[in-house]
Amino acid sequence: MKKTAILLILLSSAFVSLNSFKSVAVTDKKVNSAFTQTIKTANFGYTVGPNYQGVITLKYGPTGVYTSVTAVLTGVANMQMTLVSHSPGTFDNVDQWKGDYVAADGTEYIVTFSVTGGNGNWQISNVSPSTIV
Repeated sequence: MKKTAILLILLSSAFVSLNSFKSVAVTDKKVNSAFTQTIKTANFGYTVGPNYQGVITLKYGPTGVYTSVTAVLTGVANMQMTLVSHSPGTFDNVDQWKGDYVAADGTEYIVTFSVTGGNGNWQISNVSPSTIV
């Protein structure tokens, strides 16, 4: 009986420790869209797990060069955006972005993605799994 109780306690504590690390997937929509130079913003949707919808917004000027990126988790907040790397090309730019949001309870939401294209023709791709830390 004691062995069974000890085993149950060990199993339940292992379950709790495994359960404290949650991982949710971000669905990569890989949206391909072309925009004329008169349009100033472009939105790309993404999903974080089963409960959160998000929008990545590109803002760009009349030359077609984008000036800012924001990522929003609907009903949560703007994510803090960081440009991880920038690789200018003759026709295309490849930028790696990271979005980070820490909720009031300390939960951290992270999303990374690539922006490729130029002259108002943009593609969002490589949206990473989002890990709750």
